[in-house]
Parts: sequence; C-alpha cells; structure tokens
Amino acid sequence: MVDNIDNDLTVPITDNRRQNMNEVPIENVESNYKNIAVEWGFDDTIDEIQHENFIQNRDNNEPFLTNREVERRSIESIAPVIFEWERVNPEPQPYVFTSMSGVSDEVLGKSAEIEFFSIFFPDSLIKLIKKETNRYAYSIIRSLRRKNMLKQNSIWHKWKPVNISEMYSFFSIILHNMSIIPKPHIKDFWSNNAFIHSTFASKLMTRDRFSSIFSMLHLNNNANYISRGKENHDSLFKIRPYIDLINKKTVESYQPGQNLTIDEGMCPFRGRIHFRVYMKNKPHKYGMKLYILSDHLTGYTLKFKIYSGKNQKDNSIIALFDRLLEEYYYKGHTVYMDRFYTSPALLNALWEKNTNGVGTVISNRKGLPKEVVKEKLQKGEMTYAKQGPLVCIKWRDTRDVLMLSIAHSADMKQVSVRSKTGELPKFKPNAIIDYNINKTGVDHGDQMVSYYPFQRKSLKWWKKMFFHLFMVTVVNSYIGIEEQSKPTQKNDIKDIYN
Repeated sequence: MVDNIDNDLTVPITDNRRQNMNEVPIENVESNYKNIAVEWGFDDTIDEIQHENFIQNRDNNEPFLTNREVERRSIESIAPVIFEWERVNPEPQPYVFTSMSGVSDEVLGKSAEIEFFSIFFPDSLIKLIKKETNRYAYSIIRSLRRKNMLKQNSIWHKWKPVNISEMYSFFSIILHNMSIIPKPHIKDFWSNNAFIHSTFASKLMTRDRFSSIFSMLHLNNNANYISRGKENHDSLFKIRPYIDLINKKTVESYQPGQNLTIDEGMCPFRGRIHFRVYMKNKPHKYGMKLYILSDHLTGYTLKFKIYSGKNQKDNSIIALFDRLLEEYYYKGHTVYMDRFYTSPALLNALWEKNTNGVGTVISNRKGLPKEVVKEKLQKGEMTYAKQGPLVCIKWRDTRDVLMLSIAHSADMKQVSVRSKTGELPKFKPNAIIDYNINKTGVDHGDQMVSYYPFQRKSLKWWKKMFFHLFMVTVVNSYIGIEEQSKPTQKNDIKDIYN
C-alpha cells in the first residue's frame, strides 16, 4: 500500500523547495593459570603488558551520530553517469531469475531445530569462546594481583578456568532466557520468588558462576588489537570472529528467492561508542546500525554489515552493495531498496552484474531526468522517462512518489484501497505495487528478533551486538526449519531449544 510507505516517499515539491534542492584459594588459581599458560603458550608478562596496552588504547568516548546524512556513507562519491532520458514507456527487460530457493543441500537433512542452530553456533565457536574467555580472565586476574588490587572479598578468588561443558550450559541459559521463558532480568532465573521461580538455570550453574563467566566472556585475543587511527584498525575486532562466521554460514545454508531486500536494522544501545547512531524512524532510536540483506518472503538474514564509521577504503553505496550481494550477483535477483540508497548509478551497476534494482529515490539525486522530477502532477497522475534498462516514474498520490526500476514498465494497475466508505478502486504504477509487497524482508526479520531481546544490562557495546546477532541466528534457524518442513508442519521458535 503506497499509503504506508511514507518514510520512503519524497516530500511534495514546491517551487521554493526546488530552489533549495541543490571457589578455590588464589594459590590454586595461580597454579591453574600457569598450567593454562603452558598448555596454550601464554607468556603472562607479555599478556599483561598487551592487556594494559589494550586498555590504554581503547577507543575514546565520542558523541553519537545524529544526522542521517552522515549515515548515508558518501552517496555522492559515486561517479556521475551521463544519461539520455526518453519520454517513452519502455518494455521491461529484467534479468530472469535462474536459481533454486530454499535450504541448501548441506542442511537439507537436519530435521531438529537445534541441529540447524548448530550450523551458526558450531563446536569450533564454543571452543574459541572458551579459550579467549580463559585467556582474558588469566590476564585480568594476573594484572590485579601484580598491582595488589585483588581485594580480599573479590569474587575472582573463586574463579577457575571455564570448560566446554560450562560454556554449553552458559549459552543454554542465555537461549532459555531469550526465547523460551523470557524474564525481566536474567538473575530472576535463580530467584526464590514463587511467581517467577525456575529450576532450569540453577541446575546448570550457580548465579555467581554465570555472572563471572559473563564478565570475562571474550571472543578475540586483545593482544592482537590495533589501536584506532592506525593502519588495519578494526572497530569490530572484539566480535570479528563471530561476524565472519555468521556471514559465511548464512550464505551457505540458504538459497533465497528472486526478490531480496537491503535495508537498515538497529541493535539498541545507549552507551558511548563512536559509531553509535540516532535514527528517528526506528522503534529503538539509539544504537548500532546494521546494513542487512534479507530474503523478502521469509525475512531470513542472508548477510549483514555493521556500520562502524567511515573506516573503509571505499565508503560508497556501490561498494556496500558489492559486499552484501557478492554471492548473489549474476543470478537474476531483484533487489528492493529505499530512497537513501537508490540512484541511477547504483541501478546501472547492478544491471551490469545481471541483477535488477527497484527503489524509491530522492528527487535531487544526480542523473535523474529533470523534466520528470519537475513536472507538477494532480492526484492519480503519472509521468515517466526511460534510459536503457532504467525507467524513472513519478506518481502523485497524497504526495509525490519518485521511483527507479529496471524490472518494470510505466504501466498502471487497478487495485482496491480502503476508505471510510469502504473499498475504492485506484490506479497505481506496477512498480509501486511490487515495491510495497517486496520491501518488508528486513522489517520482518527485525521484528522477529525484537520479540526475544536479551534483557541483561551491559555497558559493553560488543556484548550487546554479540547477543543481538545470537538472536538473529536463532530466528534464521527457525525460518530454515519452517521452510524445510513446509507444508506439513508448523514449528515454534522455542523448539530450537528442545
């Protein structure tokens, strides 16, 4: 329904506006750590120095971004293309979709939800987290002891290296809290209150042990961290192994249908980090932004990129799309996007890679036909122009809607719309009808993730993002099993744990 895409509509163009458009003793702990150091090849002196360097070189606190213009990632850096537009209605010549859709052969035989989930959270990841968590705990406690800062009543006197079994128990409690029996606070799993009492977590580990593991949780070796401002710095270093793993596994495990969506998602976060953004149209307005590629029909997250500031060599929109769509070019997919991405240059770049593009577009984007952009229309009227495979359509409803498409002509279709007096007929361009239908993939996946948030407060930005991505994999697992079991069985996202 075009009436519901207000966020993607260009505002009415007036003449004035056109002018402005341009529990063990510490001695035993010490002994345990020496054994760990020998087993994993740690040098406690080097580790401590590297840990101190990491602490000193962490990103400085900076204000969050507040302007969507900054978030657009230098759209105008795209090289301008000279177009010759014709005022004719083109015959659409979209690329034909040539792939099969559904779960890949690799996971086709996995009938249990937990089997599908284990693709995104494999044993190798659990082992990595165990290793890096112990490494981090080792360096922290050694540092505290050498500085004589380990207080007599500190919980770290009772710390012992975490093992694989405990890591599985830890993430079982996390999963239980997020999708099975959510509670206001994760500590409530150990509560004796009759209204919220549960024995699940207490049978796996004590609350203090859970909190200790959560505090020391790590995915990467701080010794390898490169300070901000230096060459090869990675703002997402803390969770880089998990990001790379998910993006690899989501691509390998599922083949999407013809229509794809690229849009923005948000991981809520109100702490201080230099790439925190403000997005007024999101339910959670402050947080860390993700660029997400998803399957339109299911909401399955195919690939994502976390916005971490302008630290890429190429920050253009075309480069962003190349990173997200690399595995899906030359297959005839149609990519739906909103006006902050769409441009003639981008759609032509997609066309060169056998990929169709459709999206609303900002009226002052370079390369658009000026006659179409400036033409004044009455409600229900449409004007258009074409250039090669591109068609630019302007349609007037309650306001002007400006679109670019490779997959459509400028034809219109009669549809029924709701009104106070009942259903009324209305003519809409086919491009707008398809856009409204196919633009919801990311929103659908985002909505499912929001149903099961991780409620524990944490000042660590990377833990917020880690558990957000953890829930993305849970939702992907649910979608994968749903697709595999169609049409005979209806599953529940909670079955992943069973």
